[in-house]
Amino acid sequence: QRNGQLPETVLSELSALSPEAFASRVDRYVTPCFVPIQKRVRVVSFSTDAFLANVAAVPEADLVAHYETNGADYAEKVSARHILIRVDEDADEETRQAKRDKIDGIHAQLLDGADFAELATELSEDYGSAQRGGNLGFFSQGQMVPAFDTAAFSLEPEQISEVVKTQFGYHIIKVEERQAAQALDAVRDEVLAKVKRERADQLAMKAADDFAFRAFRSVDENERTPAAQT
Repeated sequence: QRNGQLPETVLSELSALSPEAFASRVDRYVTPCFVPIQKRVRVVSFSTDAFLANVAAVPEADLVAHYETNGADYAEKVSARHILIRVDEDADEETRQAKRDKIDGIHAQLLDGADFAELATELSEDYGSAQRGGNLGFFSQGQMVPAFDTAAFSLEPEQISEVVKTQFGYHIIKVEERQAAQALDAVRDEVLAKVKRERADQLAMKAADDFAFRAFRSVDENERTPAAQT
């Protein structure tokens, strides 16, 4: 092969072959070259930030509505850790007692001053939070199952609960911090910013939809124009 051309002798040889023989011989002379399909794409971005200035003044009633609808964001919260020993709902009495003895032993260690996070990492069977020393972060009332919720919100910071039974098994809870509920006046600026961003996002989405509709209609009209002129 020279400059992309096969010699005449090779071309003559190949042209005399049957299709089957040609297919088996041509690979001796031709190196397959696969070129990926390429496309040119234009992207139009409609950023929420670009539409914030277009958001109209937000009435007080809308701020109140957002605050009440998202009440859990502003309610009282606690930050807690826990240790869980799981008990299957169909476990027999002997198994349940063994699990209870285990959690009681852990509780005794904690009362003797053992580090809660270390024991949670080592022994808790809630493997997700165990990797964080049992840390569940902040949560508001109603986010956990009732027995756990009641116990957690009855504790003061650094206080350790008694053993708590839920459908998941036996828990020990330690509250690390309490965060008081936030009145609307205390979070007014935050609520206003969230409402404005939500509305700017809606404006951006509408602008994107309108642009897509106009672009589609323009392409459709251009494709139909030649046929209309014939």
